[in-house]
Amino acid sequence: MDFSELPRGVSSLGKLLRKGNVYNLFGNKTLELNIEKIFLLGSSFGATVALDVETDVFDKIVAVSPLIKYKEHKIVIDDLLDK
Repeated sequence: MDFSELPRGVSSLGKLLRKGNVYNLFGNKTLELNIEKIFLLGSSFGATVALDVETDVFDKIVAVSPLIKYKEHKIVIDDLLDK
């Protein structure tokens, strides 16, 4: 599995929220959002993704215990998914 697209997907979500409206599929209508600031919080692998997003999309980014040295810890994503 390729996780390289996750940061771009998270950035896209932030951009959609910035626009100020979303379409509610369940209610069949557009919802107006009044969002002043967008914070992104990620922990563990999510923190690693948070460190790689487009920084101008989010007002603040918090990375809690990011895993940043994959080779040093001999972690292979495919091995984790097989367990």
